[in-house]
Amino acid sequence: MPTLAAISLLWPAMLGGLALVALPVLAHLLNRRARRTMVFPDVALLAASSASQSSLWKLRRWLLLLLRCVAVLLLVLAFAQPILFQSAAVADSSREGAAVVLVVDLSASTAQQTAGVASASRLYSPAFGVLDGLRAGIDRANLVFARARPTAAFPEPTANLDALRAELRALEPTAQRADLAAALALAGRQLSAHGGARHLVVFTDLQATNWDGLARLGRVLPNGTRITVVPLDTPPPDNAGIAALTAHPPLPVVGQAFQVKANVQNFGGVARPFQVRMTLNDRTVDQREVTVGPWSSGQVVFEATLDEPGDHRLGVRLEDDDALPADNAGWLSVRAVGRLPAVIIGDDDPARPGSASYFLDRALAPRGDERDPFAVRHVGGASVDAAALSGAAAVFISAVGTLTDDAAAALHAYMDAGGGVVMFCGDGAVQANLAALERHAGAAVAPWRVGPRQDLLRHGESLTINQGQWRSPGLSVFDVTAQQALERVRFTQVWPAVELAEDALVLLRFNDGSPALAQRAVGAGRFVMAAFGPAQTDTDLSKYGSFVALVQHLAVSLRPHPQAAAPTFCGQPLQLDTTDSVDPVGPPIRVVDPNGDLTPDRVSPEQGVATVVVTQTDQPGVYTAVQGDRTVGQAAVNVDPRESDLRRSPEAELLAALSTAGDAVEAQTAGGDGSVLSFHGVPLWGWMLAGLMLTLALESSLLGWVKR
Repeated sequence: MPTLAAISLLWPAMLGGLALVALPVLAHLLNRRARRTMVFPDVALLAASSASQSSLWKLRRWLLLLLRCVAVLLLVLAFAQPILFQSAAVADSSREGAAVVLVVDLSASTAQQTAGVASASRLYSPAFGVLDGLRAGIDRANLVFARARPTAAFPEPTANLDALRAELRALEPTAQRADLAAALALAGRQLSAHGGARHLVVFTDLQATNWDGLARLGRVLPNGTRITVVPLDTPPPDNAGIAALTAHPPLPVVGQAFQVKANVQNFGGVARPFQVRMTLNDRTVDQREVTVGPWSSGQVVFEATLDEPGDHRLGVRLEDDDALPADNAGWLSVRAVGRLPAVIIGDDDPARPGSASYFLDRALAPRGDERDPFAVRHVGGASVDAAALSGAAAVFISAVGTLTDDAAAALHAYMDAGGGVVMFCGDGAVQANLAALERHAGAAVAPWRVGPRQDLLRHGESLTINQGQWRSPGLSVFDVTAQQALERVRFTQVWPAVELAEDALVLLRFNDGSPALAQRAVGAGRFVMAAFGPAQTDTDLSKYGSFVALVQHLAVSLRPHPQAAAPTFCGQPLQLDTTDSVDPVGPPIRVVDPNGDLTPDRVSPEQGVATVVVTQTDQPGVYTAVQGDRTVGQAAVNVDPRESDLRRSPEAELLAALSTAGDAVEAQTAGGDGSVLSFHGVPLWGWMLAGLMLTLALESSLLGWVKR
């Protein structure tokens, strides 16, 4: 490509068209030699004819010739496509071709809408102009798709620009969060293999949370890379979304109400009311309204009951026509269990009416069949070990002899891992068993030091319960009527608290102000002590429905809650642990996602269960593992809540961060339409065409004047 000083021509062959300048010159000469016969009827016309041959007339003809020659010259130069460089050296470096990598932001936030119009097309369309400005067969380009796991359209920059245009036409925003730092690193590796000019063009909505990762970017671009950021040319709209969807408890019991909590985020400047709808297995079960202040979040609490054991699909949807529809729904997979295992440790006879174990058994399993919420296991004090406590939702101790050292160790380990133990004072070695537990814990576990038994009946006295932490999980079932019913129960045998621990939480108090029920944290679990026993000789409480409510709700509130797994967001790998038995010789396990069937990337069966791994999760919703026609497990995938915040990173801060990605890196921003993008200097053909139009306009005006 010939270079004139600091000007290059993309199509130098077009300079041959300069010969066309001879056409207006030839026309001028032929017009000059033309002879016409003129009839002059009078002297006035003869004077006018003489004036036409004056020097002014000749000047006008020369001006017309000049304008026509300039018009031809500008037309030829426009077709030659001249480019102006800052220096001749820069122009020479452009001869070997440039490598251009376009990083296209496909994060969920790029699906934002302004006035009901999707912004993605406005964001991606300037990329076509970039490809159109490249020289076919000389320059090379590639596309890097910025999503959770960035990929490139080709292994290396290619000269096949038509294939890149086809890739651009097929682009759509994902439901994923983009790893833009990884995308820039991938683009840097693409550019490093090229020895000529290197250009990196980033098309992004500048969403601030997506660009937080630049702090760990490092030097990922080759020296001398020129970076151009093409942002959206519209202001960020307000938005709202669903976040932090949880179930309490995580494993609800069939037939028992549980709570579903969802956070509603308002990324807007004014407080707004939101309608939130909950679905259970795709059926609407409740709808609530919550008002959320500007730039804050509010919580919506639903209650639901599951009718059968197994996996259930929960959805919470924000009924709002806002800027980003993808984050208006949250998903949760909840597994309901039929009966919870409960352990009663006691050396008395559970079949003997009036004994402590008898009343505890009737409270936990009043029907004695599968309809009961708890499956009760009785264990003698000498038989307590880790196996006996395994899987227990709660452990109740009453009327037990001295625990063995192994039994005390097993109980402490159970609480330390998150389990709950309720110890009733009464017949048995209460103080000795507390001492054994404290030896293994290395600290006090009881909420108070137990004093000697008080037999109030001998003095014709009794205590009642008239105070309680009624909002605590174990007592929330007691409404005003239930509280009044509990207050009528008499306690004739009590084991008073001598010293109440500072960190103890008193749940119930007697009418003399002394603790009746209190709890204390032990490891990840809790230890609850009652200052009374459930036997008929100690209190009338066991005969009332209040005792059933108290014992069952204590068991539910104390049950070990499995550690909530970290949520899976779109674009992340999904690990789904099956909850139903898997047939090792049965049909292969497949995964059904919101769009249909997927083939899992890995299935690891072991002892009737399996771990199913899906490497790429593209859509939000519930993913179901199926073997044959049986559902064997499911898990939920959601949009990352950080995508809901559409506020943008300041361009100056972004450019400053990008300029540190390599040595001699130049970063700049382009207009939203990408119109200032140029990889080969400043194109001049537009100015040539503008000058051509101006020249033709002047020529037309002058010609009209000449004819007059």
